[in-house]
Amino acid sequence: MYFDLTDLRLLLSVHEAGTITDGAEFVHTTLAWAGGRIRGMEEVLGVSLLSCVIGAAYR
Repeated sequence: MYFDLTDLRLLLSVHEAGTITDGAEFVHTTLAWAGGRIRGMEEVLGVSLLSCVIGAAYR
């Protein structure tokens, strides 16, 4: 997997919006695609980028 500016924009959008759903909507994509890209980044980097707290994603 490679990273591009779309992936970084997605991650920033999720952080700012507070949820993957809202972050995905902001970058005009689906929740499934956004979740897959974030999961892929986490696997390649070997770290957790987001944590789930009461249904919301936080950095």
